[in-house]
Amino acid sequence: MVLQRPDPAQLREMLADFPEDFDAFRRDARDSLLEVAQSEYTGSAAEGQVEARCNGFGVLTGITIHRGARDLDNLTLGDAVAEAVRNAEAAGRQAFRGQLGATMLGGRSLADYLPTFMAD
Repeated sequence: MVLQRPDPAQLREMLADFPEDFDAFRRDARDSLLEVAQSEYTGSAAEGQVEARCNGFGVLTGITIHRGARDLDNLTLGDAVAEAVRNAEAAGRQAFRGQLGATMLGGRSLADYLPTFMAD
């Protein structure tokens, strides 16, 4: 989704819908971001033999290579690790968008303001 610059009438309408209690809005947004940042999301590959974990911002927090994956050749294992990391990042992005989706700004979900690289 590509956001376009609103025309002046749309901008006035958005500002009219701006949260009256901006402090509550800031609190909600901060709490949403903290929850996503502190949560861990998992992705797996090689039939669950490789697992990666990251937070909602895509920061890798761990990788687990189970015993069965140790029998894979180097290239296949490397591909499985990369796939597990991508899957964990996608789960984190989805949670990030979902968490921000409940917070509104100017009558629009905060998820609408995310850059396109955060889209799945």
